[in-house]
Amino acid sequence: MKETDFRLNGLDEYTDAAIIAEIRRVAGCVDRGPLTISAFERHAHVGISTVRRHFRTWRNALSQAGLGHLINDTIPTTAKMIAQRGKRMSNDELLSVLRNVAQTLRKESITIEEFNEHASINARTLCSRFHGWSHALERAGLTAAKVQRRYSDDECLENLLKVWSHYGRPPKSEEMPCPPSTIGIRAYISHWGTWRKALKAFVDRVNQDVTGEAKDEQTRGETVQSNAPPQEQSPSPPRPDAEKRAIKLGLRYKVLKRDRFRCTICGRSPATTLGVELHVDHIVPFSAGGRTVPENLRSTCSDCNLGKGSNREDT
Repeated sequence: MKETDFRLNGLDEYTDAAIIAEIRRVAGCVDRGPLTISAFERHAHVGISTVRRHFRTWRNALSQAGLGHLINDTIPTTAKMIAQRGKRMSNDELLSVLRNVAQTLRKESITIEEFNEHASINARTLCSRFHGWSHALERAGLTAAKVQRRYSDDECLENLLKVWSHYGRPPKSEEMPCPPSTIGIRAYISHWGTWRKALKAFVDRVNQDVTGEAKDEQTRGETVQSNAPPQEQSPSPPRPDAEKRAIKLGLRYKVLKRDRFRCTICGRSPATTLGVELHVDHIVPFSAGGRTVPENLRSTCSDCNLGKGSNREDT
């Protein structure tokens, strides 16, 4: 396995003992302090939903692993409080909130963005409870969009990168109908047959882009070292990716993962701070000779990226 490759990992078995061993392994990988769910999912080979099926709660799982001292007892953030408020509601209560927002806006159908702007709970809860926003609208007696746009492979993978960066881990299928995703799970099933195969397609694209970048660098080095005069005039070879302004999906993923899916300027992460969106941009601007290589790229949030001044350029 090459250093640039990565793959979807899992446990050999999913027993209580194997999951506890994985929790202990991850605890040894993270920084000191509480072992949060987001930190666990960044490093673990098992999802938090599986942990909860075996131990009911994250707190109980940590206790069973002998790691009760790593339980996070801090007050939840506003975003978490909003999520918890929705989870405590019954289906009828959630649908009532949805109808009230539609009535307030005087619309027969509303978007996720409109709901989040006017409701006291997050649309993600309805998407999860009713298996998608369209299904939630239908259950509430509202109009759901009937025509779905046909997305290309590249659009699906770009959306997947955005969601992957948001959670700092491979997203689950039930999270795709919810923000920040703008493409539902049906598009991925239509393209690749299963959600697992869609994730593999993303992995393959990343490895393909990163391998291509390594080959470009190797070719460039060999060209610089060669002093032999050309035998005959030939067409100029294609420019390597490092000399192009556009940053390929795989390279963006590599930089985001290296920076732990956090803004390198303010330290905020989409997984812990509501509304944060990450970008990858050039440190030395491309217009000033900066190359499109990992060493000259960094992860920044929208606020820091747009506010960094005229001596840096947004990519």
